Amino acid sequence: MRTKILFSLHSITDFHRVFKKAYQNPLFWFSTLRLMP
Repeated sequence: MRTKILFSLHSITDFHRVFKKAYQNPLFWFSTLRLMP
């Protein structure tokens, strides 16, 4: 149970880091949208 919470926290921080990078780099948005089906 504790590892599950830690994992979710880690994924949230990972997502925040990616989101911050994408927010600073508009090209990241286009590449992500192109990868999506």
